[in-house]
Amino acid sequence: MKLDLIEKANHHTEICTCCAWTGGELYTCSDDKTILKWSQDGDMIGTIATVDAYITSIAWAPDSRMTQRSSVFAVSCADGTIRFFSMSSPNSAREDKKVSAHTGATISVKWSGDGSALISAGEDGDLKVWSKSGNLRSTLTQNASAVHTFVWGPDGDCVLWGAKKTLNLKSQSGSGRKALSWAAHDELVTCVDWNKINDLVVSTGEDCVYKVWDSFGRQLYCSPQNSHVLTSISWCPNGGCFAVGSFNSIRLCDKTGWSHSRERPKCGSIMSMAWTNDGTEVAGAGGSGSVVFAQLVERKVEWQNYEAVLIDPKLILVTDANSDAYERLEFPRDRVVEFALGWDHLIVSTTTQCFIYSVYNWNTPHIFDIRNTVQLIVLAQSYFLMMDSNALTIYNFEGRVISSPKFNGFMPQVLNKSTVALCDDCVV
Repeated sequence: MKLDLIEKANHHTEICTCCAWTGGELYTCSDDKTILKWSQDGDMIGTIATVDAYITSIAWAPDSRMTQRSSVFAVSCADGTIRFFSMSSPNSAREDKKVSAHTGATISVKWSGDGSALISAGEDGDLKVWSKSGNLRSTLTQNASAVHTFVWGPDGDCVLWGAKKTLNLKSQSGSGRKALSWAAHDELVTCVDWNKINDLVVSTGEDCVYKVWDSFGRQLYCSPQNSHVLTSISWCPNGGCFAVGSFNSIRLCDKTGWSHSRERPKCGSIMSMAWTNDGTEVAGAGGSGSVVFAQLVERKVEWQNYEAVLIDPKLILVTDANSDAYERLEFPRDRVVEFALGWDHLIVSTTTQCFIYSVYNWNTPHIFDIRNTVQLIVLAQSYFLMMDSNALTIYNFEGRVISSPKFNGFMPQVLNKSTVALCDDCVV
């Protein structure tokens, strides 16, 4: 795995402090007090809003209909406020409400997974829980020092935050997991993230190392010391890898912590990073005002004597180890989101289409259109399964729908290749 970088400069005139994706579009905030909108290809669309304070973080409210696109977001500001915005048009946002939240700066805000609650962290050491309409519900915890980072847990109830050199966990409702605290770093904890799929925690500190933990605070990996302080860290949604940002550096690591690649953009410190929902691209907010777009490439899948490698976002190279023959599969219309190989077939999903290749004929795939971005593909001997944010569908290898099973409490965000199995007469 590696990252293919595109760097965009000269759009923000001051430090770019944070970024967030929604509906395949990136929104960035800067100390020039503007919020900019970008396409997924890295083209700047325009300024959607200006704010009369310095923005420290941005968070989009999850959409209740699970359509991947939201129209409501919140920003935290250095004047101690939280601002609630809604999109009044595709390229314009209006400020609906301003709430005085903390003494000193409000450092960060994050929505719960269902969008029913918002938590804010401040320089006063408080973690506060707010309703979607901006009303204070409770104060989760009060610390003696500023809370620079926190994250919601996979269950939507636990909250994990960094205070000085420690990581601390507490149930937001009071009826969940037992409170937990552990010494995490030799210096101030700067960033933390918790993945819903693998239930692993990653953290960075001013000691210039990143660490991988299980959800009970047991250390699984500690990196060598880096030359600069690590300023951001973010899990890929599928839990297979994470990205670490520092001064002029983005490092891509697998879930065990091992580094696979290191890219060196000329953008200053990476202050914030955000992945797309499909896990194919990560964006970084640079200290110089630049915005970095990084495509995840060189992913590969294997089956028997075949290997398929994503060379770039629109090209897959398939190699037959028995004959040393290879095929170049190009997708000029859209980038590849997900692909799987098995049972004599290669299934490739782009942002708008699905391609079904047979290993005996690479020239004429079956093609059909898809409505939503595919998050998971699982193959069986006669059928394959595709899952998006709304539904799970089973097809045959000619692209015909066989079944669309329904499940009570269907939660696609916690499903992956390790938790879904398919055979010719059953899906588990």
